[in-house]
Amino acid sequence: MSGRFVRASKFRHVVGVASKKTESYQEVSSLTTGEGNYLKANTKFLAVAKPGGGGPVTVHNLDKLERFDTNHPTVNVHKAKVLDFDWNPFVDTLLATAAEDNDVKISVIPDEGLTDNITEAIVELKGHQKKAAIVHFHPAANNVLASSGYDHVIKFWDIEKQAEIAEVTQHTELIQSFEWNMDGSLVVSTCKDKLLRVFDPRQPSTAMSTEGMAGGKSSRAVWIVDKDKICVAGFSKTSMRQIKIWDPRKLGDALSETDLDQSAGVLMPFYDPDTSILYLGGKGDGNIRYFEVVDEEPFLHILSEYRSNEPQKGLEFLAKRACDTNKCEIARALRLNRDWIEPVSFQVPRKSDNFQADIYPDTYAGIPASSADDWISGTNRNPPLMSMDPALSGAIKSDANPGSSSAAPVFKARKSPAELEQELAAAYERIKVLEAQLCAK
Repeated sequence: MSGRFVRASKFRHVVGVASKKTESYQEVSSLTTGEGNYLKANTKFLAVAKPGGGGPVTVHNLDKLERFDTNHPTVNVHKAKVLDFDWNPFVDTLLATAAEDNDVKISVIPDEGLTDNITEAIVELKGHQKKAAIVHFHPAANNVLASSGYDHVIKFWDIEKQAEIAEVTQHTELIQSFEWNMDGSLVVSTCKDKLLRVFDPRQPSTAMSTEGMAGGKSSRAVWIVDKDKICVAGFSKTSMRQIKIWDPRKLGDALSETDLDQSAGVLMPFYDPDTSILYLGGKGDGNIRYFEVVDEEPFLHILSEYRSNEPQKGLEFLAKRACDTNKCEIARALRLNRDWIEPVSFQVPRKSDNFQADIYPDTYAGIPASSADDWISGTNRNPPLMSMDPALSGAIKSDANPGSSSAAPVFKARKSPAELEQELAAAYERIKVLEAQLCAK
């Protein structure tokens, strides 16, 4: 015996299990342009941009593992390529898209999926002066959306009122990524100017910044929410791919730095706060590494990696409530490959048929904790959690807002300021006509 110490962890033997190609999404045509991950999914649908006139986005039912029909209906509400998209975390049928026509739009998908092309959005958010690049919904407040553009601005919107809430203008070059923290009180961003920024969108003048990744290629930031840390995946000056950890309460030097390899693909990080596992896939890579995050140095411990001969163009992880507890599945990924989408299930090998409570703490329920107006006024609430125990049927176990409901919210867009101005102008014109008619009598 060598006496080698093996660190104890319930996730030390997590294994990635790929689906057979016949149990995947095949003949997928995808457009891989911009800073996004090129693939987004919720528990009901997946979305991927495709080449074509305007900015078509294919929306496919998640439970239909089949070949994509080349004539399948699309969401095509833009006049130029769609660069990023995001699903509303509370309403499964709302899809936000950002495109090269500078606009951000919201479309409604029918509950049964697309049966016809969608060419009209229900919400249009105009304000970016250059291409709209990245969109992310607020994880806890209903109807709040953030978008960044090639104008180096991050805008925050109330999509129900079709109105801008705030904007952050401190970035001097292309915004490479931004992410909300769990209660939406802070946003972290990475930028081509190599600065890492942390700010409250409602008080952008209080933004903090520090030197981020030294390399010139794109870097991505995610919140390690249960440890109150920030993880950034990017490149060093010598083009070494790296992971760095920061404390957002005192930005400065990174707490830790982990070298990975010399590959050129941009890293796509995903963090699961339920298991404290960081998943890391690179564009053009055939593998997904995963690390366990801890509170003390070195903060990251490699667990293992999923390997494939097929390089991925994009990557997405589904919400935890989509996982199969009977298989001890703790994460499910979708890999966007050359012409197909490959589901990968990350499982803890256990023989018991009982619910494994130690690997399934209460998880994000997909229910809003507050309204947009509450958040704008300064209220911060953690999103409600739900049980993963099938016997409890997804019972809400931790509701941060006593007044909130477990029912899915219903979205109805109000008229935009521009629409109201048009109606007002038309009313004034009608008044002038009526006054003229009265004067003529």
